[in-house]
Amino acid sequence: AVLLPDTDLEGARTIAQGLVDSQACMGYPVSGGLTISAGVSTLRGAEDTAQELLRRGDMALYRAKREGRNCVVVQA
Repeated sequence: AVLLPDTDLEGARTIAQGLVDSQACMGYPVSGGLTISAGVSTLRGAEDTAQELLRRGDMALYRAKREGRNCVVVQA
């Protein structure tokens, strides 16, 4: 998990996509390459809890994996 204080949802998506893209450019001699799947979520307001934030991020992560991996899914 990565927490990005003072970062809006679009900024977090951009950072996550940058990680996916930079990893895709690297080659590994034994495995050939690694991928990153990322789920991004944001706090919805003062009443939102840390557990709910992590649950939404986890849901987005698993959706990214189901959709073929090596991508970013946003769960607002």
